[in-house]
Amino acid sequence: MRATAEETTRRIGPYGIERYLGRDGFAGRHLGRDRDGVPAVVTVPRVSGGGGRRVRRELARDVEAARIATRYGPARVLAADLDADIPWVATEYIEGPTLLEAVRRHGPLGGEELHKLALGTSSALSVLHWFGLVHGDLTPSNVVLAPDAARVTGAGFARAFAAVRPDLAARAATPAYTAPEHLPGAEPRPQEDVYAWAAVMAFAATGREPHGRPDIPADPSARPPAGAVMEKLREVVPRCMSGDPERRLTSERLMVSVVAACTRGRVRRPEARLSSAPPTVPGPRTEPRRPLTPFRFDGCPHGSPYALAGAMHVAPKRAADLFADVQERGRLLSWLSLEVRDTSLDRRALAARFHRPADAAAMFVAHFRPDLAAGLS
Repeated sequence: MRATAEETTRRIGPYGIERYLGRDGFAGRHLGRDRDGVPAVVTVPRVSGGGGRRVRRELARDVEAARIATRYGPARVLAADLDADIPWVATEYIEGPTLLEAVRRHGPLGGEELHKLALGTSSALSVLHWFGLVHGDLTPSNVVLAPDAARVTGAGFARAFAAVRPDLAARAATPAYTAPEHLPGAEPRPQEDVYAWAAVMAFAATGREPHGRPDIPADPSARPPAGAVMEKLREVVPRCMSGDPERRLTSERLMVSVVAACTRGRVRRPEARLSSAPPTVPGPRTEPRRPLTPFRFDGCPHGSPYALAGAMHVAPKRAADLFADVQERGRLLSWLSLEVRDTSLDRRALAARFHRPADAAAMFVAHFRPDLAAGLS
């Protein structure tokens, strides 16, 4: 079978093309390298035929939003030129198999692997929806299992094509991951992304494409936090695959619910840790013990992260304001490191992974008070 011109292309924009990766209903994908040798996935959207100019215009708008949104979790948009003779969008190349490849080769995921998948995909959807984007094509082929986290790829095309070329959008849909209320060729909605997320998780846990109400198997051997994640998925996945979109969680609540499950069984109150220590006979002291300096939030001192998280839960707007202020956030992280000496919280996640200050506050509460965060689901 002769190779097509698309498959034998050697250069697209500033990228030298190494090999053709394949195509879906929206675009063809290539592995390329820029002049510095940095790899990227170079995507060429299908803009020929009717509405080509408008497709480019709609894509340019969504790709610009995706360029900002993907700094915080999904595969990053690096560059784009949608006015070129061959329009292209370059995204971060992520080493690792897709979820589809991993499950086909090695079977269903469980334990820590499923835990990482739930975290990475739910946070990516929350970020995309905050920036007004809808993925619209979330399937196991669009999730890459990188060594450090599961990464969502392929964001930024579905809405633009549905707006201009509903015929292409209808053909690109994958039935097993498409919400029942979705009309062929219609613009995707955030609730449909949540349905697709649940279907992807059901596939990852069972190795089968979901049909009807999914049954996530129990894993009695899984240790915390993975065991709690399995328990939460058995509750959340069927709800998010409900035929009624209003019964599904929003992507933000979904993310917080998964984060809370990930910390359940692992976080302890500082007071409980101290009181559970075996009694010892104190030796002679040469200097007075330095008391823990409380952290002031909302006008009151709080002597532990547990207490502080409870206060943030009661005053979420003020908590979001704290995380929006770079100096205040730095003061909190310094207090955790120097005073509390807590190393369990991912500082980089608070600073960068979630764009909205409210998301960072929710993650803080979910980490130190999972009993409160779980109520958000």
